Amino acid sequence: MRPQSPKFFQTQTIATTRVVNSPPRDKRHDSCGRLAKVTTYQSRPKTTVTTTTYRPVIETRTVKLCTEKKCQGHETLIDQLTQENNKLSQRVNELQNELDLQVEKFDSEQQVWVNTSMEIESMRKLLEETQKNHKQEVTYLNSELNTFKSQFQYQDDQIRFLSSQLKQQEVLENKIALLSSEIERLQFVIEDKNEGISQLKFRVSDYEKQLQVGQNVIEERNQQISELQQKSNNYEQELLFSNNIIHELKFEITQKDSQTQQMLAQKESLMQTFRENLELLEKKLAQSQQNEQLQDVQIDTIQKERENLNSKIQQLETELNEQKEQNLQLNQQVIINDQNNLNLQNQLIQQTQHHENLLSNKDNEHELTKQEREALVNQLEQVQQEIVDKTKEIDDLKNQNQSLISQLQEKTTNLDQVSEQLETTKSKLDNFDEMNKNLQLKLSQNEIENVELKDDLNLKSESIQQLENQLESQIEINKQSQNLISKLNQEKSDIESKNQILETEIKQQEGQIEEQNTQIRERIQETEVVQQQLNEQIDQLKKEQDNLLTQNKDLQSQITKLQQINDNHQLCEDSLKEEKLLLIQQILLQCFEIEKLKILESQQQEKLSQSEKKILLLEEQFEKFKENSILNSQKQETKITELQQQIDEDIKQIDSLKNDLKYQLSLEEELNKKNHFQQDQISHLQGVEQQLKYLNEQTNLQAKNLQKELENKIESESSLRFKLEKLLEELKIKQMQLGELDSQMRQIEQNNNIELSNLEERNSYLQNEVETWRQKFSILNKDYHRVQEDLMMLQAEFDAHKKRGQDLKNVKESTYFEVRKSSLYKENIDIKGSQTSIGRIFKENI
Repeated sequence: MRPQSPKFFQTQTIATTRVVNSPPRDKRHDSCGRLAKVTTYQSRPKTTVTTTTYRPVIETRTVKLCTEKKCQGHETLIDQLTQENNKLSQRVNELQNELDLQVEKFDSEQQVWVNTSMEIESMRKLLEETQKNHKQEVTYLNSELNTFKSQFQYQDDQIRFLSSQLKQQEVLENKIALLSSEIERLQFVIEDKNEGISQLKFRVSDYEKQLQVGQNVIEERNQQISELQQKSNNYEQELLFSNNIIHELKFEITQKDSQTQQMLAQKESLMQTFRENLELLEKKLAQSQQNEQLQDVQIDTIQKERENLNSKIQQLETELNEQKEQNLQLNQQVIINDQNNLNLQNQLIQQTQHHENLLSNKDNEHELTKQEREALVNQLEQVQQEIVDKTKEIDDLKNQNQSLISQLQEKTTNLDQVSEQLETTKSKLDNFDEMNKNLQLKLSQNEIENVELKDDLNLKSESIQQLENQLESQIEINKQSQNLISKLNQEKSDIESKNQILETEIKQQEGQIEEQNTQIRERIQETEVVQQQLNEQIDQLKKEQDNLLTQNKDLQSQITKLQQINDNHQLCEDSLKEEKLLLIQQILLQCFEIEKLKILESQQQEKLSQSEKKILLLEEQFEKFKENSILNSQKQETKITELQQQIDEDIKQIDSLKNDLKYQLSLEEELNKKNHFQQDQISHLQGVEQQLKYLNEQTNLQAKNLQKELENKIESESSLRFKLEKLLEELKIKQMQLGELDSQMRQIEQNNNIELSNLEERNSYLQNEVETWRQKFSILNKDYHRVQEDLMMLQAEFDAHKKRGQDLKNVKESTYFEVRKSSLYKENIDIKGSQTSIGRIFKENI
């Protein structure tokens, strides 16, 4: 509530001020006091109004007047004072008028400042009282807060203790996780060691098996050595016999040396021939490479032709789309024809109306009887029935047109299918391109193989030169050459198989190409058939148009007859003349539109003829393309046959060279086998014995090392098992501890929950109390201000009563009132008025 501003009351004699004090703060329930002051222009004695909360509310006001006999002097003084007061009041009024004239300019500002100053003073006083009250409330709240703080500190200590326990639990959990990870790691290590042990055991078993095999081999070799010793003794005896024979053979050897020299000369001549043959082969290979390059160029040209074909196919697709558009235009033309038929019907009706107009014009000249009129009406009804029949026929024609439209749509769908088939052919052509690329890759691989064969031939030529230089190294080289020959035979067989595969693939591709060509021809035939059907349908439509024209002519003839009949009748009114003139204008406009449609039909027919010519040109181009593709395929087949012939000739030459080499090698081998066979066997047996001894030593060392490793691993396993047992025991203990900690944590959580619930209940209770006190304060504040206003009104009435001049000798006013603020709280107000006397008033004034 805003504090009340000071109120001014004018009195003649008595002027008092009243201070209303609130009850003490220790006993009252509201939070702030109120200070109310009433002032007048003149000074007067003070009256106090006190409020108590423990006594009934009684207001007593007593005024004692002078009762002595010598009271006239006082009355004269009062009269003089009143006169002086009147003069002073007049002077004050004059001064006020002068001041008003001067202050009018600044009234607005002064009023604002005065109001603000008064409000500021009242607010300042209110603030002082409110601050005092708030300080007490703050002290009370601080005490409560201290209690809450003590409680919360106790709870914080408990929470810290619990958090420390939780941290310890987390540390223990981390340790447990580390131990579990270490256990898992050790388990993996043990598994790895077990796997290593199993592998070592397997190796030991393998080594034992190898030892047994080696012992068996040693026994066999000892037996062979004993047999060889016996044979060596026999050979020594034979050597003694052979030495005698050698002397005889020396003479024969000299003769054979001369023969061998002759043979070497023959071999040199043969080698020269071989070299010449090799040069010829190289030339042929170069020619084959040139032919392959030409084939590549031809393949490129074929690809370009295919690209051209693809472009042509695209053009055909565009033309098909144009044909579809033309079909749509034809459909539109059919719709336009329907509209024309409707227009013709309207024309018939209009012509009948025109004739009726003519009849109406002649009606003035010829008046017919009622019978004739009835006859004419009957005739008109018949004509109308005929018109209805014709409309039905026109509807039938419309249905036929719709069926034709549906057929055209089906044909468009067929054309779409044909276009899809063309797309599939395109995809197949792309696949053929990929197949050609694969064939080119295969040809490149064959070229690489030919190069490798050339390299092999060069190596063979080098080996032959080495044979000429050193005859001793010919044996090893001949062995290598045998291996190479076997490889060449294998390569030859592989090349033959690859050639066969290529031939089969080429044949398959040719068959596929032929099948595709046949499919394309069939599709072209189907498209031709579809085009023929479309042409037939177009012819049918033209015929139907002709029929419609004939029907229209018949109708016109009938109309002429009707005109002849209706010339004698004039039954229409003059009011229809204007409408009929308008209809005539519309007929003329429709005639112009019909002529335009005819022009459009002629243009469309020209477009159709042009499209047919384009289709014929495309068919001719397609046939040319087919012929070119067939010629190209034939050329490729001839080239492939030529290449195959060249390859066969090369293979034959290689076979002849191989046979010659085999014959020479067989002669040389027969001479050297007998001399080196026994020496090779002896050296081989000695090497085997040394290897077996070395293997036995290594196996013994490995067995010892394995035994040591096994012992070490057994010890490590025992130590690890002991550690694992200890760790498991520690884990059990820590799990027990964790269970105890979990139980403690649960109890602590329960206690915390209970305490929190209690605190929440307390807070809610305190909040409810605060709300109730607020409500009480608001009610009391309202009642207090209401009572204050009542007191002010009573004092004003009392002052007004004095003004009236009533003589009051002994007046004792008592008012009793009770203010009920609410059902919760009652306040009794006791108002005491001070006893005053007129003499005292005069003394104070003097």
